Amino acid sequence: MKEAMWKVDVSDGMSFKDPRTRGGVLPGQSTLFAGADVVDPELLELVHQRLSQGVATVEDIGQWLLTETSRWLPKHALAAVQELRNDGVVTVLSSGKLTRKSRISLN
Repeated sequence: MKEAMWKVDVSDGMSFKDPRTRGGVLPGQSTLFAGADVVDPELLELVHQRLSQGVATVEDIGQWLLTETSRWLPKHALAAVQELRNDGVVTVLSSGKLTRKSRISLN
């Protein structure tokens, strides 16, 4: 279902919003990216919510995004974790390169 939503959404997946995010865009307003490398704030908020439940792998976060959110897919987890790590919000507990098996926790 989500794959189909992303394929038919003319705004690159941005017209579907999850109601659980704080400070989300009001209905009828567009979401614009500041640049190609910017991760959607809704995605970051949802990943933060998942990690508030405890340590998880990137793969676990991806599965949670698939089953528990309205539009996000497993492939979005890695970019969100990278952004949160760059912002100092999360710590990668596994050594080496950030991968799907890396364990992540909130700071």
